[in-house]
Amino acid sequence: MYDRERIARGTGASIAAWALAGLLITSTGVAYAVPLAGIGGFRITADEIRSDSLVLYPGVGDTSEQDAYPQALVELEGTQLENLRAFKDIDLRGTPVFSGRLRFLLTNRGTVDGNAILLKTSALESREATFDDFAIEDEGSDVRSAFEIRSTGGATFEDADIRAHYLTADTLTSSNLMIHACWDRDDDGTFEYGPCRRVGGG
Repeated sequence: MYDRERIARGTGASIAAWALAGLLITSTGVAYAVPLAGIGGFRITADEIRSDSLVLYPGVGDTSEQDAYPQALVELEGTQLENLRAFKDIDLRGTPVFSGRLRFLLTNRGTVDGNAILLKTSALESREATFDDFAIEDEGSDVRSAFEIRSTGGATFEDADIRAHYLTADTLTSSNLMIHACWDRDDDGTFEYGPCRRVGGG
């Protein structure tokens, strides 16, 4: 679907293993990773993510705080996201006029339909996950082929929580989309302006 040589450039097999060190597939089939500090990113949550197919492989991408940071690249086809929330927090302390924290929040109540989604993530957590026609392959020493997870019969993630650094799709269709800017003026963890929850809670 995508040019993997361009996306996952210039690293070795050791980086591939390190990229997946925080992204574990446990015996229960749940994808889980501990959130990482100091690498930036934006947060995506959804009550449920369903996809007709999934391919996951190691790669490298830039973040807001790091260059060439190891990440897992996830390709999804025929995807539905239930009650999507995505947000990015920006520290305003370095600006001359404002203080505190600004959050850009995107929400959608109901279903978002997407096709040909590419996600770069350094942490993914799901309360429960289901994979159909599941396979893991170790195909070579190159970062693009050293490790690949496929679920050609579909994949479902319940209560998904993702630290993302890049998201693109051929199409996204929404009927209840809302975008807000929220301001925590004194950086005490509560947004005085806008409909956002407490800092860290979406």
